[in-house]
Amino acid sequence: IIVVNRRVVDVTDFVDEHPGSAQTLIEATGTDASDAFNAARHSGSARMLMHTHYDMGLPSVPPRIVQRMPAPTGIRRLLEPLGVRAGLVLEEIRRRVLLGDGGYLGGDW
Repeated sequence: IIVVNRRVVDVTDFVDEHPGSAQTLIEATGTDASDAFNAARHSGSARMLMHTHYDMGLPSVPPRIVQRMPAPTGIRRLLEPLGVRAGLVLEEIRRRVLLGDGGYLGGDW
């Protein structure tokens, strides 16, 4: 689960197919990956693929929350989302977006 341009995106099924390497997506897990996504100059078809197949369909994440999300920090992100943690991240994002809670998404996850 990552945030790209204020949209919640589940890239789980795309990790092994990502042309820029699985490592790129793994390191971005649980973060606001907008800067990296935009800097990579993805094609229109890549953006459409993300929107049609991987966008979670949640309301966009308010800027005040995205601004406080951590930037990608490394391979440590590979281990944390596996198992229960990925579900917890998604539920926390969903709760905060749907309930309008402007609090920090970080904390202990």
